[in-house]
Amino acid sequence: MKLLLTCLPIFNHIYTPLLSLAYLKAYVQKYAEVEVKALDLEYAYFCSPFIKKSPYLYFDKMSLWDHCLKEKEKPVYDKFVSQIIAENPDVVGFSVGYSNVEVTNYISQKLKYLCPEIYIIYGGRYFCVRERWRHLVRDWHKIYFSDVDCIVKNEGEETLCEIVKSLKSGLKPTFCKGATLRSSNGTIIDGGNR
Repeated sequence: MKLLLTCLPIFNHIYTPLLSLAYLKAYVQKYAEVEVKALDLEYAYFCSPFIKKSPYLYFDKMSLWDHCLKEKEKPVYDKFVSQIIAENPDVVGFSVGYSNVEVTNYISQKLKYLCPEIYIIYGGRYFCVRERWRHLVRDWHKIYFSDVDCIVKNEGEETLCEIVKSLKSGLKPTFCKGATLRSSNGTIIDGGNR
């Protein structure tokens, strides 16, 4: 089984690779004993012909806080979908922040359409919410993230590892503390807090 961890452009003021992807990769490799690859798509976006042609576009997104998906950017993101598929993963985990949630959702929807067998997991800063608001993640999962199989809330090492172990054994997880899961009939199951 292969897990691919990735993060789409978060448009921070200084490009810094996400330490969280490396940390999650090491944790899952050690405890779930599966093949894991971290794919830095922010770097790929920054080096894309789209940005090389007009570098100010990256910095406009960063400084103007305009994180909406633009039609002219879709070819770059479609290429990312192809890159992910080329890795032949069984599971794809996306690190999601406020500035990349729309782009991540676009890519995961395309990915699920082209490869419905891929199990898609969201986690990251977007889902790190205070305990009294964590129940909202279940509603977001149902309404906004219809192609996502699982959303990991807050710190995700143990939760991600548990989900991957279940998938490795051939079973889709039906309950997991620290996550919301989409059941086979589409119902969202909230595992509560870890």
